[in-house]
Amino acid sequence: VFGIAIDPQGNTYTAANGLWEPVYGTAWFGDPYLRYGDIGRAGSDELGASGTIYKIDALTGVASVFVRVPQVSDPNLPIVPGTGTTKGGPGLGNITVDYSSGNLFATSLDDGKIYQYSPSGSSLGTFDPFTVEASPTPGMIPLGERLWAIEAHAGKLYFSVWNGGTASNRNEIWSVNLPGGVIDGGSLAMEFQVPASYGANSSDSITVSDLSFSSDGNTMLIGERSLRNYGANGALADHYAPHNHTTSGRKAEFISGAWVLTGDVATGNNASQGEAYGG
Repeated sequence: VFGIAIDPQGNTYTAANGLWEPVYGTAWFGDPYLRYGDIGRAGSDELGASGTIYKIDALTGVASVFVRVPQVSDPNLPIVPGTGTTKGGPGLGNITVDYSSGNLFATSLDDGKIYQYSPSGSSLGTFDPFTVEASPTPGMIPLGERLWAIEAHAGKLYFSVWNGGTASNRNEIWSVNLPGGVIDGGSLAMEFQVPASYGANSSDSITVSDLSFSSDGNTMLIGERSLRNYGANGALADHYAPHNHTTSGRKAEFISGAWVLTGDVATGNNASQGEAYGG
């Protein structure tokens, strides 16, 4: 899992994520190296499990399947690399709960949509801020339509668009209003073009994977994550392998009506400019 959120009652939600390809192959990480939780797999259904959101009860600590977001089987994400017999999907970017309504929102790396659910797990529809796929295809939606970070705050839903993080392809933060806790697609607006990430290059694609806001809404914390284009058994693929040493934590402030980057935090010891994992 990667995404995590807590609702007003203290229940915790976690979201499956399939982007864990080992950069150095299965000799380092074992085989299989990607397996989903048993309750999400429901036997051997790895594809279904790759889009699972789990709910952990605040009182009992018992985990259950909250919802399953649709995924398409991806040949670059075999659960058992040695045989390639079972394929998963790229999974979910992140999740958030709107405290006013209790509704949960999730970004899908598979199709670039935001999925909306009521506190009981009923679907409230989907929202695609950009180009809708004509038909589901294997793998992640192209850069420029990939959504990852998502955060509900003060009647708005903020989300990131993964463009790569370079000076010519800066990542973006967008927003929509949440009247009644449901997305108003007509309010779609770009909030911030994130300045280039120091480690973004042809191998390391940087995404904004997490967002958090101060209580007054004037400070935004930006978590970045680097992914390399490695796939099954070392083959080149579409940025499936997480990689540290190339990202930092960042801070933006709302000044005179616009977001402005005002700080970077270099976490870790192995890279002077940071090695954050962005979550």
